Amino acid sequence: MSGHIGPLRFGGWDLSDRRRRSGIGYAIGRVIWLAALAVTAILVFGIALTWAKANPGNDVVHTVMRAGTWLATPFHGIFHDPNARERLTENWIVAGAAYLVGGGLLSWLVGR
Repeated sequence: MSGHIGPLRFGGWDLSDRRRRSGIGYAIGRVIWLAALAVTAILVFGIALTWAKANPGNDVVHTVMRAGTWLATPFHGIFHDPNARERLTENWIVAGAAYLVGGGLLSWLVGR
């Protein structure tokens, strides 16, 4: 049974995109996607530390919070919740989502 139905292929491996995966654009796209994932991981880790009431005097906590604050600066003030912890969570979730969507779109465009 060799043939295909839409995107499904039967009777062998479809290696038609091998050339695309070996190009420099694909590699740059992967780096962009990994950077977007790293930024989002920092923001999520900062949110978790905030809700866990981690000691801000700890060097690791301080570094993660400073990095997260800097990464979320463009999204500062989107929400005006009176509770500081909830405000940070809301703003940083929007920032993480924006970085994931933007990074995914940019990596897709570069990798084409």
